[in-house]
This record gives sequence, C-alpha cells and structure tokens, in this order.
Amino acid sequence: MARIARNQPCPCGSGKKYKRCCLRAGGPLPEGQAPGRALAWLHEHHEEAMQEAFREDFLGGLQDDELARFKHLPESLWNMLDVNGWEFVLAEGQLELPSGRVSCLDLVFSPGGPLLDAGQREYLEKMRREPLGLYEVVESYPGSGLRLRDLLDDEAPLRWIRELGASESLSAGNVIGARLIPGSPWTFSGAIYSYSQQVALRLQQELRRELAAGKPDQALERELRGGTLADGWLELLTMPAPTLVDASTGEATLLVNDHYRVVDWDGLEAALAAQPDVSGDRRNGWSRLEDPTAEMSRTRLAINLRGEDRIEAFARTRKLADEGKVWFEQLAGDAVAHITREITDPASLWEGRFDKPSGPSGPSGPLIDPSELPDGFHQQLHEQIYRNWADEPVPMLGDRTPRQALETKAGRQQVIDLLESYERNEQAKPKESMVDYGFLWRELALERPRRQSP
Repeated sequence: MARIARNQPCPCGSGKKYKRCCLRAGGPLPEGQAPGRALAWLHEHHEEAMQEAFREDFLGGLQDDELARFKHLPESLWNMLDVNGWEFVLAEGQLELPSGRVSCLDLVFSPGGPLLDAGQREYLEKMRREPLGLYEVVESYPGSGLRLRDLLDDEAPLRWIRELGASESLSAGNVIGARLIPGSPWTFSGAIYSYSQQVALRLQQELRRELAAGKPDQALERELRGGTLADGWLELLTMPAPTLVDASTGEATLLVNDHYRVVDWDGLEAALAAQPDVSGDRRNGWSRLEDPTAEMSRTRLAINLRGEDRIEAFARTRKLADEGKVWFEQLAGDAVAHITREITDPASLWEGRFDKPSGPSGPSGPLIDPSELPDGFHQQLHEQIYRNWADEPVPMLGDRTPRQALETKAGRQQVIDLLESYERNEQAKPKESMVDYGFLWRELALERPRRQSP
C-alpha cells in the first residue's frame, strides 16, 4: 500500500490529519522503554535464573534435534529470537529462586526493583494482562502502521497498530503472532511471530478448540495462547527438510544439471527446432514438454543458457535426467560435448536455507537463495505445496476451503482478493524466485479480474 501523505486522514481512525496524529507520535514512546529497563534489571540481579527461564519457558517445547538446527540461523534471526524470547520471559516467565518460583514482573514491581515512572509501570501492567494473539494483516501503511484482524475472536474489531518497522515488511494477508498494548495509539510489545498460512491455520484451529473445550480462566488462557503461538513459531524456524516427490514420476525430487560445451550452435538450434515436443530458442533457452498439445504442460528437460559456449540440461529427478541425457546427446550429436553432471539434494539447500539470506529475513522470507536453484524450481515447489490448497481450510476465509467459499458471492470475492494478495507479494521477490499462481486460478475455474489502468 502507498505511503500516507501528511495531509491525508490518519488511518488510525482518529479523524485527524496524519501529520497531527500518528506522524507526530512517530518517535519511541517513553513508556515503551519499560521492557528494556525491566530486563536490564532482571539480568543484573538474576542472570542465571533468567537464562534458565529462557531455556525452559521459551525453548522448552523443542526437542534436541530442533534445538540443534538453530546453528543454521543467520544473525538477523538470532536477533529476532532474542527479542521474542526475552519479551516472552518478561511477560510470561517464572524465575526459580531460593525463595521459590516468582514471575518476572512480580520481581520488577517488588521493593528494590528498577526505577520506573507511572507510565512505564502501567505499560508493564498491560504486558502482564494482555496475552499473545494471532492476527491477520488487513492493511499495511509502510512506515506508519498496520490494521489487524483477530483470528481468535470473530467479534473483535479491526485494530489499528502504530508500528514503524514491521509495517515496512508486512503486507495484507500476512499472519503474525503479537502482544498488543492498548493505548492511543495501540502498539506491539516488541515481539512479532511470523507464520506461514499452513502453520497459522493449525495454530488457529488448535487454540480455538482448546479455548472452547476447557473454558480456561484468564491466567490459563494466557499461558495456553503464549505457549502455543511461541512453540508454533519456533517449530517453523527449526522445521526439518521437506520431502519433495515428483508428481509425474513418483520419484524423490533432485536438482540434476548436466553441463555441456556447445561446439556448433547452428547445428544445435536446427536439431532442437525440428522436435515437435520442444519449445524455445537460443535467446531464452529450450524446454522439452511432457505434452506439447496441452495448454499448460510440465517440462521434462529444461535446456538453459550459461555462457557464450555453455548450456546446462536440468531435470527434476534422476530418472528424467538420465532419460533426458540420452535423448539430448543422440539429438545434438557432435554439436555439444558433455562436461559434467551436478546433483543437488533440495534437503541440503533447506538445511542451509538461512546461510545466505536474500531479501527479508525471518520465516516468511526466502528459504533458499534463488541464485542456487535452477529455472522453474520455485514454480514446481509451490505447485506441490499448494496442490491441495483449494480443498484445505484457510484462516482468512473463515476456516472454509477456497472451494467452499466460492459457494457465496462474498466468499467468491474473498478468494479472488486472497489470490490477488498472493500475486502482489510475488512482485516484491527477486525475478528468479517469482511464482505464477495461475494453477490455483485454473483449479478453481476462476478468471483473473480485469483491472482498469490508472
């Protein structure tokens, strides 16, 4: 969404102009310094107990193999882990002291605690009262704030949150966990947990089921929300490599590249042009199609240009690569000379997915450096991940499946809006990792709306 002009109405709904409302309040709020002051005092006086609380209260839901995967996190995610973890310990944690277990905020408010003014004490009291929640970003105004919808309370109003940093990276349709601090304006407490849609749906369903079944009191509900949302985010960070299986062959997906030196470009071009199942040219590379008569056909072998006299033949499984190598070398003959074969297991890229972050860091950012992947890999990966999307409940559709939502006019528009939000998010990605969601439009027999040019 475009940035707000100074003289436009403020999106927080106050009725004032933006320059006289949230823009004026753009700096850090003094009371917002309270968590840092409280944490500094707790570390100074109870460092060992604080470290134990971080391990047990925040990381305690992880298994040993999940904890070991933290070694792959880049510095940016370690910083996020620190922010989220210590906010959780301050708001939810209990310290094991010689006198017994005591909550962090009880210690902060006790005689001898850190010096806090009335506004800072009130801010920490709000942290004590407000649980973590699950929210969908409805609108984002970069550099200003966000409008959120509560995914655990259908009757809650949309909430405007003043947030300078996160509004730069979050967009409509993103789902986050956060602790909202009431005020004028409302703010985040500091922690933000980003989720994929699949994880968000699981957490939403789990929490709604638990909250409806147990009718917990306020303290238990707070503990249930906090533990579930924090654990869901940590599991996403430490998720093991997915198993990718090629739909057409049933084989495990591998990234197989055969590298060739081109001896005779004219001969190679003529040989490929004569094949009815091959499309492309020397400028853009070639694709050998599974069904050249189909409107949309999967590629059996992609022939990509890699230099003045270099090409590579890429296939998504070893079987397709072996078949493609025999076919290509018989077809090209002396026009090419094989140099080497390179095989990459996607699991190895996944395990090192944070070593070279490209683009926004965090679990909702790129998982694999796009430059390491062959052409078409992201498209193939998304088509496998989303192959059952049309028949799976989606939080943003009120837990209905997209196919169920199409049964009503309003639901149909929601599905269209959701698909368009996916496509808008693609525009912010590097070109080599962008995905065409046309396969979802076709699955639901929907036509993309025609938009008038501005």
